[in-house]
Amino acid sequence: MPEIETFSAFLLDLYRLEKERPMAAFQDEALSQLRQVVPFDSAWWGMAAMDTVDIRLHCSHVYRLPADFPAQWYTIRANDTLALRAYEQPGRTLRFCRRALREQPHLSELTARHDIDTALTTVVTRPKLGLLTFLSVYRGYGSAAFTEAERTFIEIAMPHLAAAWNGNWVVNIDRLSAECADTHSAAAVADTQGVLHVAEDRFQDLLTREWPRWFGPHLPEPLIALLAGERGRWRGNTLIAGVYRHGGLHLLWLRPRGPADRLTPRELAVVRVYAGGRSHKEVAASLGLSPATVRHYLRNAYTKLDVSDKAQLSTLLHNTASTNDSQAPRQASARQSKERRRSSSS
Repeated sequence: MPEIETFSAFLLDLYRLEKERPMAAFQDEALSQLRQVVPFDSAWWGMAAMDTVDIRLHCSHVYRLPADFPAQWYTIRANDTLALRAYEQPGRTLRFCRRALREQPHLSELTARHDIDTALTTVVTRPKLGLLTFLSVYRGYGSAAFTEAERTFIEIAMPHLAAAWNGNWVVNIDRLSAECADTHSAAAVADTQGVLHVAEDRFQDLLTREWPRWFGPHLPEPLIALLAGERGRWRGNTLIAGVYRHGGLHLLWLRPRGPADRLTPRELAVVRVYAGGRSHKEVAASLGLSPATVRHYLRNAYTKLDVSDKAQLSTLLHNTASTNDSQAPRQASARQSKERRRSSSS
């Protein structure tokens, strides 16, 4: 197959993945497609920032390498002059042979431990955020060195890989928004450092309700803490936030707080079933509660929401469209799984 046809076929597959795959699957599948054209044994793909003295990882994804590989590299980053060379030449794919990888003691130990004998490393810039997207592909001991044609192919492909990765975030934001019951919600993608990479227009409007003086690209501290912590949700004075984590990237969603957010999760579960037209006994049977417990939760809900009958309760829930804090990511993930099953069977 002529080289132009090979590259064209690769791009068609890449941009198909951009549109079809969830965030958690995109990088692995894109690298698998690249590997069919330029064979390699393992890879590392992510984003970082570099100042005069340090490289800071914002997110990264390993392919056929241990999950703690980035953490191992981070401990020796100050001694990795090859990485600095790549960061100083954005847009170029640099080829590193075994000798270059073994010249530095700390880097030699890391690459030998993970059977990295030769590498191609590429960095492209994201000027608006002051970040760099990097990709390193590796071959192990006994494999042939990368050729000049392979180096050139990755150099030309890298801007497309970075663009498709960013585009995949937008697709997943749109998918998440479509799954959220609350039409006033908004979604965004942020990294572990709390830098906002892409967001819906409403996202900034919602943030400034809670933090009127906020100005990006870093998220407010409470949301950065949400990204770094184990909890999947955060409640502010005016907002509810939730997060769906994937590696060093986070799919973050916000929505305004509504009246139903005054309820406990159990009260809200009872109210939803009851407002849907069920009787006390039917609600009790559906949720595994006693009728007396159901009545207790409903009395609390009526007081908190300042309503007096089922009709008012149903209207309030319909108008506020309050969604459970953890539902949006799960709904989006479920839909993505269904789409993967559908595409694999077609």
